[in-house]
Amino acid sequence: MPTKKRAANKPGGELSVAELKKTVERLRLLTDMSRGMSLSLESKRCFKEMIEKLSKLLSADVISLMLLDEKKGELTIHMAKGVREEIIKEAKAKLGEGIAGRVAKDLKPILIEDFNKHPELKTRDGRRYKTNSCVSVPLVVEGSVVGVINVTDKTDGTSFTKDDLDVLMSIADNVAGVIRNSKIYEELKRINEMKSDFLAVLSHELKNPLNNIMASLDTFLEEAGKELKPEHARFLTLARNNIERLARLVHDLLDISKFEAGKIELTRTQIAINRLVKEAGESFADLFRKKGVYFSTEAPEEEITVWGDEDRIEQVLTNLLTNALKFTPQGGRVSLRLEDAGEDVKISVADTGKGISKDDIGRIFDKFCTISIGQSGLSQGAGLGLCISRDIVSMHKGSIWAESEEGKGSKFFVQLPKDLRKKEAAQRAGKAEATRP
Repeated sequence: MPTKKRAANKPGGELSVAELKKTVERLRLLTDMSRGMSLSLESKRCFKEMIEKLSKLLSADVISLMLLDEKKGELTIHMAKGVREEIIKEAKAKLGEGIAGRVAKDLKPILIEDFNKHPELKTRDGRRYKTNSCVSVPLVVEGSVVGVINVTDKTDGTSFTKDDLDVLMSIADNVAGVIRNSKIYEELKRINEMKSDFLAVLSHELKNPLNNIMASLDTFLEEAGKELKPEHARFLTLARNNIERLARLVHDLLDISKFEAGKIELTRTQIAINRLVKEAGESFADLFRKKGVYFSTEAPEEEITVWGDEDRIEQVLTNLLTNALKFTPQGGRVSLRLEDAGEDVKISVADTGKGISKDDIGRIFDKFCTISIGQSGLSQGAGLGLCISRDIVSMHKGSIWAESEEGKGSKFFVQLPKDLRKKEAAQRAGKAEATRP
């Protein structure tokens, strides 16, 4: 039976240099572990790092993290080091059963320095433990156990000590906190996925009926328009426009659900961005004219290309111009401008509308965010266009932002890399050059 090795102390009880170095290293590792776990929601990576550092801290070959299945009332191994895969899959411990089960039930740690002195301790199937020493601590959240950390088999064959138990206890709260946070995070993810799935199904089910109704109204107005009374034609046109508005909302909801589910893929080509900006301006010119808003488009004549998804970038331009049209009163001005910014292009849409308050400017790209307009304080739209634009720009590795002052209008900016492939290649080359001796 191996015996505990004790380091020699200096006269007067002072720590030796070796002991001092070991203590400092332990404190450093404990600090790193605590800091990393307190900031992490990625439980798998966090637990893997925790087990590796614990192995180094405690000079242990075998470590297991067991989590409690509340419905079954038993512990199972969630992650381990030095444990065979078949054991990880099969190992279980009921509350009160075995060392881990006792620790979980009593919410008290156990330190076994020498199993030979505890013949009463047996495994689940009644056999003696194969290790000579172990330490096990409970993981507790708000008074309830969520799991157990077990450490066995010192690398040098010695026994675990009270110091080792203290180390394990010092990180138990952090580990329990990660488990709690990851459960909350996973539950929120599940709820968000359910919501996205619901929106996707709802949007899909509404899309075709709305399009059919809109097409039927178009046909009816075209064929019977001259025979209708003016007020009837006006009501039908109003109904058709509202159906179109609902169809756009459904399309936006479907886009949002796809973005959140990670199901949007860009179809990148070389786009003449100056042409795209001019065409977007031309498509809105008549709408601004009818509202009595002066509108201008400015883009270089020489071709400027961007490696991106043309349909999605056009969607961003449409959303920004639609907002400018909504929020700019008759007699106002709106300008669409494209600038060559070296490796990037910069697009701006400026208006002389009511402007955006300081309270609203920080959240206008959030989903379902609406802002008040006019003296009535009423809002327009479902607050999805800017959120979708933000996601599209982000997928192009660009940036989107707004500047505004109440009463003086707003200006929205989009900056996109001309060719992300070249930009990333240049950045990689620069990092490689910087690391050369």
